[in-house]
Amino acid sequence: MSDPKPCPHESSVGSSNAMIFGKDGCVRCLVSERDELRDAIAKVRPVVWREALDAAVRVARAEPEFPGEMPDELYDLLREAYSSGSRARVTELERSTVRVTKRNIVAGILALADKS
Repeated sequence: MSDPKPCPHESSVGSSNAMIFGKDGCVRCLVSERDELRDAIAKVRPVVWREALDAAVRVARAEPEFPGEMPDELYDLLREAYSSGSRARVTELERSTVRVTKRNIVAGILALADKS
């Protein structure tokens, strides 16, 4: 932040509408500074939020659909689940696939936070 400006209210000390002064300046100046900071943050927040969303989308898009060859064990699980005709087994297998994918995407997004 910049150097503090002289308080325009200092001359009112001793008058009937004197300001309350603390170690950081008068209340009127502090409230004004707080409002200016709040306005500045409000202008920056959408830009930062958009950049964070864009980065998260890039992480999700970078997650491979199915990296490399399917391991034999997974292929056997899929074949067994589909050939069993059990909707519950197929559903649970698909849900576990989605859980792993979501876990990887979340880990990638959290890694972005660690970089900053």
